[in-house]
Amino acid sequence: MVRQHSHKTVVNWNGFSIEGGEFTRFVQPGRNSIALNRVVTNQPSRINGRLRANGNVWLINQNGVTVGPGGEVRAHGFLATTADIADDNFMGGHYHLDLPRPNHNARVVNQGRISLGERGLGALVAPHARNDGVIHGRASNVVIAGAETFAVDFYGDGLIHFATGAPVSRRPEDVDALVENNGAILVEGGQVLLTADAAEGIIDQVVKVGGKVHARSAYSDGGTIVPDGGRSGTVAVTGTLDASSARRGGKIEVRGRRVEVGPRALVAACGKRGGGSIRIGGNPHGKGPSRNADTVVLAPEARILADATIAGDGGGIVVYSKRTAVIDGTLTARGGPRGGDGGFIETSAAGSYRGRG
Repeated sequence: MVRQHSHKTVVNWNGFSIEGGEFTRFVQPGRNSIALNRVVTNQPSRINGRLRANGNVWLINQNGVTVGPGGEVRAHGFLATTADIADDNFMGGHYHLDLPRPNHNARVVNQGRISLGERGLGALVAPHARNDGVIHGRASNVVIAGAETFAVDFYGDGLIHFATGAPVSRRPEDVDALVENNGAILVEGGQVLLTADAAEGIIDQVVKVGGKVHARSAYSDGGTIVPDGGRSGTVAVTGTLDASSARRGGKIEVRGRRVEVGPRALVAACGKRGGGSIRIGGNPHGKGPSRNADTVVLAPEARILADATIAGDGGGIVVYSKRTAVIDGTLTARGGPRGGDGGFIETSAAGSYRGRG
């Protein structure tokens, strides 16, 4: 048991691992308290047992962190990363983890179960970050980022801003993408950011989204899901992105230099009282605040849905690219069967275009 008496604390460890059958508990002043745990040796961290905390646990290990298949983390917030932060910045509330570490093959992987508190933050950040297990919480914020450095800011009411810093400068060995989801991310009405930033030419596919990413809600509007490959990377969606709700559908934006939505992929922001907003590749007519993709490809069996499922208007779908768009999937933004107008669908490209529209 670790008893924390102040709102923030820094502990340097020669090793921080929890083996199968072991139980480590942090007792903290409150749910917004943070315990920063830094491993100062070359031992990677393994969580194969149980970790509990009523506040936030941050685990920094330059050689990586793995939550094993039998590992379980239950905390208001959990952040695992290979980047480091100066103690003064941490204690002063300047959460700029801007000290990269030299191990370019270090990775942060969840194969177990991470349970977050309401509006808590769950973040896995490393040159290679991957979720193969389950991450869940209510109105929680989940970030899986392929980056060497980053910054995170807390604004109250559960609002969190996350920004990558230095791009990944060397490709980690034996990886298909800097960020991968092969498991389930389930944050009721919350926000999910899957993001990576790589130096030009070191890796093509930077974000690969399989499995399930749900920001559904049974009580409020749907949440937000953003896979973002930065200015030079490819984002491949092969699983399910779902921000549907019992009220209005949420918001989904898929960004990258190249965006691919695979044949079994589902991207949905439906709502019983109105469809949500889906943007794949860019902005309406290419005009807006977000980056526009060079290429967008929707496979024939891909489904993009922004329907009102009971009563209300359909939502909005935009699929746009600056150069090439191949649109062979199914896109719908229907009004509700009990009343409501159809929504808006735009599929376009400034260059060559093939498909619907």
